[in-house]
Amino acid sequence: MQKLKIYYAHSMLSYNTNKERNELSWLKKNFSEIVNPKKFGYTDMDLYLEEVKKCDGLIFSEYKDMIGKGIHAELILALQKGMFTRRLRKAYGRYRLYKVKKIIVVNPNKWKFYAKVT
Repeated sequence: MQKLKIYYAHSMLSYNTNKERNELSWLKKNFSEIVNPKKFGYTDMDLYLEEVKKCDGLIFSEYKDMIGKGIHAELILALQKGMFTRRLRKAYGRYRLYKVKKIIVVNPNKWKFYAKVT
C-alpha cells in the first residue's frame, strides 16, 4: 500500500454505480487515504481545486473514454503541481494505473464529455 493521500477524480455520471464502488474498493486497497469529491457537493469548481491541492496525488477514471471539464481542470492542476497523477482503467479483469501522456480537448462546449486522455 502506498502512503499517499489520493484525490479520486471521476465523472458525476458514475456516482453511486458499480463502477464507482469497484474503483473505490481497488483504490482503498492500494493507497492509504482516498478523497472522494462526491462527498463535498460543492457548486463552485474552485473549491474542488482547493481539495486537490490538499492531496499528494490524483487518480482519475474516464466515463465512456472521456473526462469532463471538471476532471480536466483537476488533472491540469495536479500535473502543474508535479503531483503523482495517473489514469485508472480496468483491462482483462483487473485495474491498472497509466501515466498521462496527452490531453486533447475534443468537445469544448460539452461539460461532461470534454476531453480525451492518452
